[in-house]
Amino acid sequence: MIEDIREMLEHHGILKFLQEADLDTKDTYLKFRNMLLKEEYTELVSAEQNKNPEEFVDALIDMLVIILGTLHSLKIDIPIAWGRVYEANMSKEVGENKNREVVIPGMPDLVKPKLWEEPQHNDNIGDLNEIFNS
Repeated sequence: MIEDIREMLEHHGILKFLQEADLDTKDTYLKFRNMLLKEEYTELVSAEQNKNPEEFVDALIDMLVIILGTLHSLKIDIPIAWGRVYEANMSKEVGENKNREVVIPGMPDLVKPKLWEEPQHNDNIGDLNEIFNS
């Protein structure tokens, strides 16, 4: 999937555009990608409400494309970030999170144990530090 995303971003000139973009344009790019994600989330909610499985799947995949594309285009190493989040999630315990809006009785839920450590990405933030500090 990551190679497909790279190929798509390259094919459509997005990577080249970002290479040449100034920091204000890159900041606007982040806003644009967030807008796309919000649009797809709205489609996901609509598909659920309308009980349309095809649109539901399409919205989820489109969200993945946007998320992976954003990470890749910002020069973030996706497998490293994924591995860190995966390890952190695997260190959680099954329990009950009473702060959730929706709780499914009997379904295992992941909760952070007392000494849980969140994943650290400070050495894998790509262009974000530069964009956020401009």
